[in-house]
Amino acid sequence: MFEVIKELDSLQIDLFSNMYIDSIIFLNENILFRRDSNVTYVYFPWKLLKGTVNFIKVFYNGVPQEAKNPPWGGGFVWNKDKNGKPWVGVACEGVGASLWWPNKDHLSDEPDRFTIHLTVPSELMGVSNGRLVNKKRLKNGYTKYSWLVDNPINNYNITMNVADYELFKDVYVNVDGDSLSLDYYVFPYNLDTARAHFVQTKDMLECFEKLCGSYPFYKDGFKLVEASYWGMEHQSCIAYGNNFENNRWGFDYILIHESAHEWFGNSLSCTDHAEMWLHEAFATYMEALYMECKYGFERSVDYLRSQRIFINKEPLLGPMDVNFRYWISSDIYYKGSWMLHTLRNVIGDDALWFDIINIFTTKYKKSSVKTSDFTSIVSNESGRKLDYFFEQYLKKAELPVFKYKLKRKKKNQLEFEYMWDAQAKGFRMPIKVTTEKDKYTMIFPDEKWKSMTLDNLKMDEFKIAEHLYLIKTEQLK
Repeated sequence: MFEVIKELDSLQIDLFSNMYIDSIIFLNENILFRRDSNVTYVYFPWKLLKGTVNFIKVFYNGVPQEAKNPPWGGGFVWNKDKNGKPWVGVACEGVGASLWWPNKDHLSDEPDRFTIHLTVPSELMGVSNGRLVNKKRLKNGYTKYSWLVDNPINNYNITMNVADYELFKDVYVNVDGDSLSLDYYVFPYNLDTARAHFVQTKDMLECFEKLCGSYPFYKDGFKLVEASYWGMEHQSCIAYGNNFENNRWGFDYILIHESAHEWFGNSLSCTDHAEMWLHEAFATYMEALYMECKYGFERSVDYLRSQRIFINKEPLLGPMDVNFRYWISSDIYYKGSWMLHTLRNVIGDDALWFDIINIFTTKYKKSSVKTSDFTSIVSNESGRKLDYFFEQYLKKAELPVFKYKLKRKKKNQLEFEYMWDAQAKGFRMPIKVTTEKDKYTMIFPDEKWKSMTLDNLKMDEFKIAEHLYLIKTEQLK
């Protein structure tokens, strides 16, 4: 079903060429269509007027692409559980949902709501996004599961899971008294382990709702579904495959990261793969903020430090308007997370920083976002012009280099010279250094050398707050 926003007599839909289209029906009649590789052009018998709502049925069949390395190498995932029973899933971010169903396969085009029917052998379950609205036992040994998504959803987030699952339930009640159903689909032999492990879901929801506003999809509920691959942020139906293991920080980062995507990626969705940092950087940063919710700021910084080894190879922004998805590193995750951590400390006001995050997630809740939407909120709320910051961290591969010189003038007195060496013109990021023993002070370097005298400070007592900023440092003689 689609609404016409501009008069048309033809329409493009996408479906991989290995999937055979038998017919396309409009008003109970076969209509013409033409296939060109993965694109199908549909021709209507007359012009469809602006504002009208129309409906087509596409009858197709075929063997969909198999995932080579899920979830990154997208496609269907065919597997067996420990008991030798079928275990089927699909993950298609990047490659596109049109590998298995016909749609307008572009990030900017989201269905307003979605219904999916799964007919599976009766000894198995068919699990998808949203709410189970009907379950019907058929006469041929199969059962039909009907699921309804009552929110906008990215095409790649629409999923299916078929396996011998067992369902257990819980309920999360937020500070306003709203109830969110928590449904967990796991294998019977993992049931006791899953019950104990998934208790952290409530801690996650409490933390994320405090920082980002209410969970965006109360109507559709929250599900974790055991998958044979690591994980994927399928909206309201998160694929989970981390073997019920916590990391050395005491939490399951797949559960936390993929759940964070419900806010960043599923509710707030970019319209160009070049801006995927809006999904991945924020979701990765939310892992650190979850640490802060649970254990405090210092432990959060320790967690961020553990991610530094994965940085730095490329800009966070890719080339726009060319369907770019050829990242060579994990910078949109870890470098992006550290950029946000750096921005927090540049702003220097935690209350304001968390207001910015909350404004971003609530203003654009369940809608498309661009990088400029976030940078505008930062500028407007902070009252500061930070174009140089985003130019450097989003568009340049290299990190800014803080260059400095230290010379002893008198006993316990240092002459301190400093400047930025950065690719972004006019780079002038404030930074904290010790001007007294164990006391950090904000200074304001730019592209020219500045100097100051540091009293009552020994050479080995001088420190740069590198735990607060994603930078390189270079001491010159």
